[in-house]
Amino acid sequence: MDREELPDLEQPDRRVLAICGGGYAGLFAAEFLARLETRLGGGQLGQRFDLIAGTSIGGLLALGLAKGMNAADLPQLLTELGPQLFGRPGFGLLKPKHDVAPLAAKLKQIFGDATLSTLQHQVLVPAVNVTGGEAYLFGNGPNNPTRTQTVREAALATSAAPWFLPPQVADHRLYADGGLIANSPESLAAVEAVHGRGWPRDKVTMLVVGSTQVSARLPGHLVGNAWGLRDWLKDKRLLTTTMRAQMSLAGRQADLVLGADRIFRADVELNAQEQKRVALDKANDASTEVLKTLAKERFERFCADHPLLLDRWSA
Repeated sequence: MDREELPDLEQPDRRVLAICGGGYAGLFAAEFLARLETRLGGGQLGQRFDLIAGTSIGGLLALGLAKGMNAADLPQLLTELGPQLFGRPGFGLLKPKHDVAPLAAKLKQIFGDATLSTLQHQVLVPAVNVTGGEAYLFGNGPNNPTRTQTVREAALATSAAPWFLPPQVADHRLYADGGLIANSPESLAAVEAVHGRGWPRDKVTMLVVGSTQVSARLPGHLVGNAWGLRDWLKDKRLLTTTMRAQMSLAGRQADLVLGADRIFRADVELNAQEQKRVALDKANDASTEVLKTLAKERFERFCADHPLLLDRWSA
């Protein structure tokens, strides 16, 4: 039989995991993923996905899973690191609010000097090349030029949130938080899967795990405001609106690439009381309690809504 006459082998199903940014609120994602790992039968959660994408704290979690860490260990990692990293904030006027040293030390302990190419599973982590003023995608795909860079560099770059932490220096360039361009990496992951890896869109399923969201809805009494700088800065409205709109756009783009029926999302919108206790750099007992409770409730609802999906993934 000639080569041209051989039948096409059926393409395997592909699974993609996308983890959003959110600082210490990433504990929500860590708790959700730990529960998912148990629900799917244990073992490394990372080996159940063909591609893991993550931004900022989601990037740290993604790199940990790609290394082969158990998702069950991620919540403890964040509850230990959070108070060390965010425990003594400065004002942040002339330098970053927080010292990056605790994060750098923890990353050194976990990853050493390993490069992205040595990771067990496929990963994609966005950052911003501030020096060049452009998007930058760390990863270990076969055609990704960042494969030889260290995992620590990628982790520090994607989590270098302006004002909160200093930019990361690598290869004589400055890098800042990937959340500036893709706080939800789902659209990047969808494009990478279909156009970068050539996986048929009808064979790709994506799980997007958030890190809680603050409402960006505009109260009625603000409709007539003049909307000067004070109005935009009050209650962090400019930041909240920008992040929510960006994540909404990423979701729509991912839906167009893969199809909305192939994407499953797990996130929650904080109510007024929860917003007072949860923030990017609030790593205290009150914040931890809220995030763990929300993750438990959201996971139980996810299981109730998608039992067949979870049964298929646990097979």
